Amino acid sequence: MTRSEILAPSGETRVSMMFGVQKMNLRPIAITQETWFTGRAPCPGSDDLCFLTDTAPDDVTKHLIHCEVAIELGPVAKSGALGPIRSVYVRDPDGNLVEISSYA
Repeated sequence: MTRSEILAPSGETRVSMMFGVQKMNLRPIAITQETWFTGRAPCPGSDDLCFLTDTAPDDVTKHLIHCEVAIELGPVAKSGALGPIRSVYVRDPDGNLVEISSYA
């Protein structure tokens, strides 16, 4: 496992832990929801979940809309463990953020 730091578009340094093709972002507790889009009630030890898919983000969005799932954000360009990704964000029933991403 290695530590990685990147400069986010908002200007702050983001820290993550890389292991193989996986990446875990370490969100600072004091950061705002506007600066770092995350769960509705972030707290120490909490995390967000990202699923990778081979399906195009626009098709993911169409499917979610068809299933009457509210889209929080996306598709938007983000940074994945292996490079640029496009992500769609939704909430689970508890309000946790779920990211569905594609390198395609």
